[in-house]
Amino acid sequence: LQGCSSGQGGFAGLGFGGDAKKAEGVFYSGAAGLTVHKAADPSSPVVAKLALHEKVTRTRLEKGFALVATEGGKKKGWVLNARLL
Repeated sequence: LQGCSSGQGGFAGLGFGGDAKKAEGVFYSGAAGLTVHKAADPSSPVVAKLALHEKVTRTRLEKGFALVATEGGKKKGWVLNARLL
């Protein structure tokens, strides 16, 4: 980790600080039935569920949530970033 005052370094994967480009990439669902929400909020409506190890592309991080989409965009929305592998 870099110094706390920089606001950069080891926190990009947690949804705060760091370079936004580090948010992008291919990941996998780390839980069977991982809920996909309409917004980056746990009380937001559920729009889909992911199977264990289902492949997704992450494009954005916000408040501990990741904006993801499955191949072809059939499932798209926000999941808890900590549940991605």
